[in-house]
Amino acid sequence: MGTYKQPTSALLADVARRGDEPVIGDEQRRQARADADFWGADCVAVTDDAPHAESLRRTLVQLYGPGTRIADAWTWRV
Repeated sequence: MGTYKQPTSALLADVARRGDEPVIGDEQRRQARADADFWGADCVAVTDDAPHAESLRRTLVQLYGPGTRIADAWTWRV
């Protein structure tokens, strides 16, 4: 599903593209919540076969807290 580009989608796209894990602070967490509200999102998910899935998972944990494992994906309620 497509999204309007927001700072959090750019951050996650960069992690997926390069595998580098950014430093996440209060500002990034605040922005992640604001972006989820902007999108009207209830959750964020990453599948095991996503590019740099482990780096994405660790980044999402820093942004949204612990995720929930469901089948071959991790999800975060936002």
